[in-house]
Amino acid sequence: MASEVLEEHRLEVPSTTSSDSESDDEWEDDGLSSMMSALGVLINGVLPDDEEVEVFPAFQLMLGNLYDNMLSTMPPVMSTTDITLPDDYDSAYISKLTERPPTETAGKNLFIASIPSTRVNHPGDARSQWVFYRPTIAKVVNAEGFPQPVPKAKSTEPSFEVKKTPNMGMGVFATRDIAMGELIIAERPMLIVPRQTYALHLTLQPTLRQIYPPSLLSKLGLREWETLLKCAFDRMPPEDQKAYMELTNIYQGNSDGIGPIWGIMQTNSFSTSTDLFDEEDFNCVNTYCAVMKIASRLNHSCMPNVDVKFALASFSWQITASVDIKAGEQLFCSYGFFETLPVLLRRAILKQDFAFECHCPACEHATPESDAFRAEYEKQTEDYLLNLNWAGKGNRDESVIEPVAKLREALRKEGLAYTKEYSDTAMMLGNFYEGIGMKDKAKPFLEAYDRYMSFKGDRKPVSSITCARAQKLGT
Repeated sequence: MASEVLEEHRLEVPSTTSSDSESDDEWEDDGLSSMMSALGVLINGVLPDDEEVEVFPAFQLMLGNLYDNMLSTMPPVMSTTDITLPDDYDSAYISKLTERPPTETAGKNLFIASIPSTRVNHPGDARSQWVFYRPTIAKVVNAEGFPQPVPKAKSTEPSFEVKKTPNMGMGVFATRDIAMGELIIAERPMLIVPRQTYALHLTLQPTLRQIYPPSLLSKLGLREWETLLKCAFDRMPPEDQKAYMELTNIYQGNSDGIGPIWGIMQTNSFSTSTDLFDEEDFNCVNTYCAVMKIASRLNHSCMPNVDVKFALASFSWQITASVDIKAGEQLFCSYGFFETLPVLLRRAILKQDFAFECHCPACEHATPESDAFRAEYEKQTEDYLLNLNWAGKGNRDESVIEPVAKLREALRKEGLAYTKEYSDTAMMLGNFYEGIGMKDKAKPFLEAYDRYMSFKGDRKPVSSITCARAQKLGT
């Protein structure tokens, strides 16, 4: 049905053969030949045989407007009826839903639900609006411990505030000293959706790819995706809708067809990473991305001081201090795997993916030496773990452990005190001094190591966009 309606919009490209009254030279000189050939390429996706086409910028703009006009008259391709779960769904309902065989159309496998359902009553805890692929909800409702309440900070004294920054928009700031390992923020997302928007494009192509070029199909797919997200967005409380739309959207006014809800999601979301993903095997594409009311206000630094992680049992994101934080300091997370990259590459990725240039101290004061250190510190730490006599074993010569102490200080100065390698140096120093009987000197190092491992282990924060890019870089 959709293909029959859309067929009406196919444009026939006039022949570029000149008439008897026009010479070939006159036709080529006025540029119409290449323009009409470009029209054939961009509208019908057909390249004339043995002909190279130059597409003029003004002509591309005209075609973009043409696509927008065509899209405005195209009927919906994907139905959004009967995709919302009842608010009081239970495990039996989920079992019946997931037992149904999958369909070939991705849209028919997408659903919307409040999570947790209204059968769960945790006073003060919000519910998330979740767009999900049908089989994945069973992973959540059957997860060990689900549904737990959102954890609360141990201290009753507020530890943060959201306020305007001089040059970063809004930001989150510490209102008191915060110790490493302390839970600062825990919240459920306002909206959580799959990253697999490409699946929608693929479902459109079998019917339409013989009619329209990929660029138009991409816009059509994004339009359908925005329509689906709007269904979930409309279910959010008014205060959440307002908070969501106040977030930055770096895609606003773009010509790619990215709507406001998806644009804000792309700009401000965090990935569930290995804790929640579609299908059997994890990759950086089949995860979910989520926008939070507070956590999505965190700005980036290549010297972050908080850790961001997703907890499946409570379906919440938890923000924890990864170093000791002083009152008045801004809370920063990392938007990706940037620890080992040189400053030029870090800035290039952030500029492309988030439309800003990083001016954190690590970038502003970067040198060839600091770039080299960032590239080598992981291997250097591993070498010390494997080869140094850091356990003491009766050798009381502190020069044995001196390289580890120097590495620890270098990590601190470079703003890498949040890394696993920094905690490994504490473990090596603590075990060395304990091994030679200097327990008082060992104690602060071992306590620092225990504090780190108790809340973080070897986890790394993962942003929605840079996960796949980091995988390509091999970091």
